[in-house]
Amino acid sequence: MNNQRFLPLMSSHLDDVEASLRHRGWGVYTEASLVRDGSVDTEAVAELCAAFGAPSNRDGGMDLWPVRPRSTDPGQTFSQRAGDAGLHTDAAYHDDPEERFALICVQPAVDGGYTRLLEAANIARGLDPLLARRLRVPQWRWRVPEIFGSGLSGRHSVLDDDGTVRWRSDNLVIPGDLQHAAAAFAVHLETHPMLVQLLLPADAVLICDNRRVLHGRTSFTDRRRWLIRVRLVQR
Repeated sequence: MNNQRFLPLMSSHLDDVEASLRHRGWGVYTEASLVRDGSVDTEAVAELCAAFGAPSNRDGGMDLWPVRPRSTDPGQTFSQRAGDAGLHTDAAYHDDPEERFALICVQPAVDGGYTRLLEAANIARGLDPLLARRLRVPQWRWRVPEIFGSGLSGRHSVLDDDGTVRWRSDNLVIPGDLQHAAAAFAVHLETHPMLVQLLLPADAVLICDNRRVLHGRTSFTDRRRWLIRVRLVQR
């Protein structure tokens, strides 16, 4: 989309990534020495991620969760299928989503799969005031993806007074009176002028504040695309 900003990636030290996290909610560490010849040094991944939080394995029972396509079924959760992924909060269907996550790129797609980021601080820009008020009411619920069990989240606001955001449209439980608001907000996000888009090269790591930044990806079909996700909780 023409209104998306493309940012170059620069190699950063861990303290620079942490500073970027605190300033804008995300940072990228390149040339991390985690991936060699298509294989992953899992011990090195764990060591790097430990600099930003403790790993969480409550969904799927694994600290290091593979994000690689097994299906083109749009009903599958984002980490299991090819195609695009709308802007979202990881684990929005839990009452307490993990504070951070890491995405380690093992193999980028050759035909898309660009990472997309939108900071919560920018979301209010251009947002209809009436819609904003509806998003601040704790009336929104999400369904747990089938691969991670079943059930529903409690009722939460999308935009909170503390500057955080919670959103995910693919498993949002939408009563009739909220359908228009949900559709309008999705369009607002996907066409936002402050939306950042970048391609993570192999051996790059995105560290993201899961409560201050929405993330997603552009569409792709390359079945070789392979990222590793590590959800992180603050100590």
